[in-house]
Amino acid sequence: NSFSELITATEAMARGDLRQKLNTTTKDEYNKVAQGFNKMVDSFKRLVDSIQNSVKDLEGSSQGLEKTSNKMHDNVGNVAEQTEHAAQL
Repeated sequence: NSFSELITATEAMARGDLRQKLNTTTKDEYNKVAQGFNKMVDSFKRLVDSIQNSVKDLEGSSQGLEKTSNKMHDNVGNVAEQTEHAAQL
């Protein structure tokens, strides 16, 4: 266990690899740093998962709104046709 492992894992995280974990079997200061790093990775993973779930929810809502908007547009067109037809009578 060395700080070069920490540097390598940190660089991988900076590239978006959130699978990084450091060995926490030592009983020195490195162990505390490694534990903190692992907690940080877990927090980032939860944050990314939460954002991904929010994006999926927004996509679903957006699609629902689009369908509703299209239906309303069609209904407005039908009402306009019926109004024009009634006005000609």
